[in-house]
Amino acid sequence: MTDIEVVNAQEPLPSDELARSADEHDGVIVVGRWASEWSRLLEYLRKAGARWHRVVYIDIRDPDKAGIGADSLVEAYRAFLETIGTYVPVVVSDAGKIVSRRDLLRGGLGVFFVYTSIPDVLDEKCSSLKTCDVCLASCPYSALEGKPPKASERKCTECGLCTSYCPTGLLYTPTHPPEAVRRLLYELKKSGVEKLIVTCPLNRAGVYEREDLRGAVLELPCIATLRIHEYLFARQLGFDVAFFCPSEKREKCPKRRAV
Repeated sequence: MTDIEVVNAQEPLPSDELARSADEHDGVIVVGRWASEWSRLLEYLRKAGARWHRVVYIDIRDPDKAGIGADSLVEAYRAFLETIGTYVPVVVSDAGKIVSRRDLLRGGLGVFFVYTSIPDVLDEKCSSLKTCDVCLASCPYSALEGKPPKASERKCTECGLCTSYCPTGLLYTPTHPPEAVRRLLYELKKSGVEKLIVTCPLNRAGVYEREDLRGAVLELPCIATLRIHEYLFARQLGFDVAFFCPSEKREKCPKRRAV
């Protein structure tokens, strides 16, 4: 049975406590009202080598935005976390990281590695499509090379745009795999949600400043991470889909060319 912890936190959780929970459980759902602090906490988890992709933040304003009960929202994300269990994100080394003795004792050599949203591909199937190279030209950062394509750790901004250009669906983001996103969408629709707001951690807080934005928040590493395949799946389910990425935030974002 998948071990999902649900935590109600009036204040932002201590960074090291959240990192420990992320490593001890298959998934963590944190419910609070501090969206403005969320991106900072997420970045800490990433730099600490914790499994940040297994942590979901639900703001207490989300049920009202989505038009469903809080319990239904938690259960939808529980299904999402259960589904990503078989996927392993691309991990990169960070040998130059300076860590404390405490961090080393807690995480071992794992503190020198970072979980990323770098795209992955189903190698064998992709290799069989010998003339397809659509994804290589799609990347605005020239971060993809080869057949099957591999992303450069140095160039990739983890925007996910290339995964949407892939006509076969073989290129995907392991931290937000297609099956998990579709399971989430299905559960949200079953609970009565009619609209989706696609955004990223940096723009999450801004969603709650907009009364005209209604719907369930679908937070991804970048709005470009939503593949065309899952977008069409959402439309097929009957969702109205809105993308929230304000221009003033976009100008300073390293993923802006993908957006």
